[in-house]
Amino acid sequence: MLSIEWLMSVVVVGVAVHLLAAYVKPRLDRLGSWASRSWAARSERRQQSRMARIALLKASERARFDTAVHELRCRIRATHFILSSFVFVGFAGTTIAIAPVVIPTVTLARIVFGVFGVLAVLTLLLALDDHVEAMQTQSEMREAAEPDENR
Repeated sequence: MLSIEWLMSVVVVGVAVHLLAAYVKPRLDRLGSWASRSWAARSERRQQSRMARIALLKASERARFDTAVHELRCRIRATHFILSSFVFVGFAGTTIAIAPVVIPTVTLARIVFGVFGVLAVLTLLLALDDHVEAMQTQSEMREAAEPDENR
């Protein structure tokens, strides 16, 4: 098991990995540094944008009304997408239940099941996105309604 060829190959691979790591590590460090800087810059831009929206909400009754309507719209869309997801899950289950009677081949039944499954997941993700947007909008409206001395 411990032949001379095996031991030599372990040594050669070890040296090659060590040399490769010496060249790859600085590049990975730069990539990580760039990702960290861009993440921080994006977070700062988002925070500034959020504070600007909150300032607008504090200053304008019309902006508060429009934002409340936007939040309601997001909540209604989220509910719609959740219900659509349940419908697609039902269609997928029905496809499996009635596949031997209605669909002539098993492969076609699996494809139809897969399509309904993918649609269910996609509509659920859309619902989650709208729900998160509604929660962020609600948070901004609540923060805009707070008196300034509480911060």
